[in-house]
Amino acid sequence: MKKIGFFLLLMLGLNMAYAQNIVVESDKSLKADFSKYTTFGWATQVVDAQNAIFFLNDLILKANVLHAIEHEMESRGYEYNQQKPDVVINTRVFDKPGQLMGFTDPASTYWGTNEVRDPDSKKAYDFEAGTLLIQMVDRKTGRPLWQGFASGLMDNNVFDKKKEKIDEAVSLIMKEFNQRADNLSKR
Repeated sequence: MKKIGFFLLLMLGLNMAYAQNIVVESDKSLKADFSKYTTFGWATQVVDAQNAIFFLNDLILKANVLHAIEHEMESRGYEYNQQKPDVVINTRVFDKPGQLMGFTDPASTYWGTNEVRDPDSKKAYDFEAGTLLIQMVDRKTGRPLWQGFASGLMDNNVFDKKKEKIDEAVSLIMKEFNQRADNLSKR
């Protein structure tokens, strides 16, 4: 009995050591009016069948990421329309650390007061290698609407490409995207 208990404790410890902390960040433009968006499509480099460079040169990883995002968008009532989408989605996986530009959080200001923020205020987000990024852009204006990313998908300098891990990361990112189209009247 002691051996079984020790074995279970050891397995639990190994699982906890393997468990990764996924860190999610997101932001959106103050000018974004999501009540006018009901359809989505992919950026051209994302739908290029041969292009896997933005997904660690892995077409299976690319397919898993796109499927997970598509599932999340459709579960929110958005319809896929590659020909004339309201929102164009870009996504990629970074193999090196870097920095993304985003919008300033309205509560964090230089003076520490709740000033009115300029809609074009910028904020830099540092990210680590293995970060998954999802960006949404208004197709008509080309203006960025929303972006979210998840870091913490590396294990010993190797990106965790398991479908379950990708689904979890996309789900966590999309929880930050708290918009729905299924409660909007269709145009």
